[in-house]
Amino acid sequence: RKYVLAGVVVHQGSTPHMGHYVAIGRSADSRRWYRCDDETVTPFIGPRDLQRYFGASDAIHEPGTANSATAYLLFYQRAP
Repeated sequence: RKYVLAGVVVHQGSTPHMGHYVAIGRSADSRRWYRCDDETVTPFIGPRDLQRYFGASDAIHEPGTANSATAYLLFYQRAP
């Protein structure tokens, strides 16, 4: 059986007890990814988004924020 990544929960914060969680999920047609942050849903595109949420240099983050985003939970679904 093969599985494909369908979603990721990301923790952004300095410790497990502080921070914020966002979800990144794939659309039903499996072509697009979206970032869900509270009530805001935006397209998740390109290397810049990957670096912002999965540990690149601080230079791409908003001023004054730390580079501490870590994938917390992965969701897979069976491939067709």
